[in-house]
Amino acid sequence: MKPAAPPGVNTMVDQAFKGFEGSGETVTSKGVPMFISIKHLRTAPWFLGANSPISEAYAPLERAKLYFGLAFVLCTGAMLLITWFIMKQLMSPLTAVTSHMKQLPDKKADDRQIKIQSSDEIGILTKTFNTMLNTLDRQQESLYEQTFMLEQEVAERQKVQEALAAKQQQLEDLNSSLEERIVNSLHEVRQKDQILIQQSRQAAMGEMINSIAHQWRQPLNNIGLIIQNTLLNYETGNLTREEMAVDIAKAMDIIMFMSQTIDDFRNFFRHDKQKSIISVSDLLNRTLTLVSANFQHLDIDIEIEGHDTVTAFGYPNEYSQVILNILNNSKDVFTERSVVSPRIRISVFSEAGRSVVTIWDNGGGIDEEIIARIFDPYFSTKEVGKGTGIGLYMSKVIIEQNMSGVLTARNRDGGTEFRIELPSRAVADDTHDPLSSPDQSG
Repeated sequence: MKPAAPPGVNTMVDQAFKGFEGSGETVTSKGVPMFISIKHLRTAPWFLGANSPISEAYAPLERAKLYFGLAFVLCTGAMLLITWFIMKQLMSPLTAVTSHMKQLPDKKADDRQIKIQSSDEIGILTKTFNTMLNTLDRQQESLYEQTFMLEQEVAERQKVQEALAAKQQQLEDLNSSLEERIVNSLHEVRQKDQILIQQSRQAAMGEMINSIAHQWRQPLNNIGLIIQNTLLNYETGNLTREEMAVDIAKAMDIIMFMSQTIDDFRNFFRHDKQKSIISVSDLLNRTLTLVSANFQHLDIDIEIEGHDTVTAFGYPNEYSQVILNILNNSKDVFTERSVVSPRIRISVFSEAGRSVVTIWDNGGGIDEEIIARIFDPYFSTKEVGKGTGIGLYMSKVIIEQNMSGVLTARNRDGGTEFRIELPSRAVADDTHDPLSSPDQSG
């Protein structure tokens, strides 16, 4: 009757002393896991405890769990097999329909109907599909009939068109000789215009070469002085690295200026393929840069007055060429007439929504008897060999035909004033230059 284990080892026994009654897992004094059931006696302050090893106590439960698992697996397999069989029976009509539809393009008309006896949704789908095939067959037969009738109608219309074509050919034969003459005439005019354009650009190129010579004369002199000064300092032993670097920097600045001059002249001859909004003041400044050295050499004074915000719509390089032609005409007049204090005044302003540029010189004006002819091709007042007579003509063509503007000339205040009017913005006209060609790209 002594305690089987000291307090704290067998927890279920400890709880029984405190009044616990029931079953649970515990550990004996020897460390063996046991399952114990405890019952208190009613007639005495005792309690009874029955121990059983854990493995023996749970053996029925483990067997029941094994039997339940086997039964679950067998039932699940049986259910899956039954489900597969039922689904196969249900899906066999749909499989047959799918297989038939895949082979449908290779079947003849009599074999295209799906033959499945079923009252479920598959049967309804089959009947609907067969009805659709019948409808399509009828529509195809109707389409064949309509096509045949249409072909007959087209054949009849073709006969009518052939008759009309024969009549039209007769008319074309009558007009062919006239069209050939017109085409030949237009081709001759086109060739003449191209020749005039080429001559005009070659004349402008000659002026540009002369201007380059004037633009480069002073920079070349400066480079020569720098080189001589560097050599002198070297021979006298006064040339330091710092002085040589300064001289080289000065020479490179001058060379870059000369290179920029070449770019300016090259861009002048580049052909503008599209019209654009032009700042008139900027264009005048770029154009005057090309001839400034030549005009300064001849002591020709150029004044510009007007607004910097005036714009024109057209071809920038062609507009610059027109201004250059007018300036060169004034320069030639000054030289021929030995004008004292030659002066050119350029005014820029807007009038009635158009840009206006006037170029006036004090060269004595143009004889009133010939002023109306100065824009005619090959008309020139210069000596033989000094003028082509196409500069002002091409200027007129560029401004009025290519840029939708107006170019006029008049005598005023002891000289001649040219007036150029251009739209200030894009206008609804054909912006293609009819006289432009790749030969003008420069």
